[in-house]
Amino acid sequence: MIPTDDILKLKGLRGPSKCWLCEKEEESLILLFFDCNFAQQVWKQLLNQLIIDEKDLTWDRLVNCWLIWHKRKYATIPFIIAWFIWMERSKAKFDNAIQNVGKTARNSLSYLHKMIKRKKFLNVSKSCSSDKPDPIQVIRVYLETPQHPTVKINTDGSFTKNGAGVGGIYRNHLDMCLLYFYTPVMAFDATEIKLILVYWAINLANKANLYKLWLEVDSATVIHHLNHEEGSPWEGNQPANWLAQLGSHSKETDVAINPPSALQYLLQGDILEVPYFRLAYLDT
Repeated sequence: MIPTDDILKLKGLRGPSKCWLCEKEEESLILLFFDCNFAQQVWKQLLNQLIIDEKDLTWDRLVNCWLIWHKRKYATIPFIIAWFIWMERSKAKFDNAIQNVGKTARNSLSYLHKMIKRKKFLNVSKSCSSDKPDPIQVIRVYLETPQHPTVKINTDGSFTKNGAGVGGIYRNHLDMCLLYFYTPVMAFDATEIKLILVYWAINLANKANLYKLWLEVDSATVIHHLNHEEGSPWEGNQPANWLAQLGSHSKETDVAINPPSALQYLLQGDILEVPYFRLAYLDT
């Protein structure tokens, strides 16, 4: 049972109530997922991307035509939408996050695409091809050394259901470790992790009086992709990845200049000039 305010009232838990998405009426199951302006916009944006007969569903209509949806194997769609609407509602209620219709619709469509590609759902999307796998290109990425007096920062983030963390390592033109850090963070998705990571990397550099920086971060690849630009591949450095994993499992922040033996081993591997390999999906 989803604990919307009307359900909580039935269980004797009464208090001030409002829909955290439209902020106009008291929250109820029907309002939250189907009738409020936010939910209707999410439904409209997603259904415009699907090839199905039923549109503009309400809770009553969904109950009445449940057997038809189930027979056509479409019954999963409303639950996907409801899940991401509920996530957006929770972020608005508990974290004062700004509601985002487009992001909620895109997340719903992206999750549906994953199910289609894994052959767990019929292809009812106008924009997803499940007939052939996405072409993949293997890219060799070599670690590059900065020129003096530039300091290079390799960074990485770790985002799992068990926790999130970020880490980074600062090196000079001699590949010497000047500074490293790792820390646990609170984030809702991998994109937010990268933004937090940029803040940490630049803030620590400023405190250490390091001003000429070369910052390696995965979000740069995302920006290039969104702008349809070509950019150099992100290095995806193993020492930074190790620090990020350490941060996601740690309860405290660590900033130091003398790397532990495990990190020293990974740093030594970089000096051997062995490339890292990345997989990139090509446009068709």
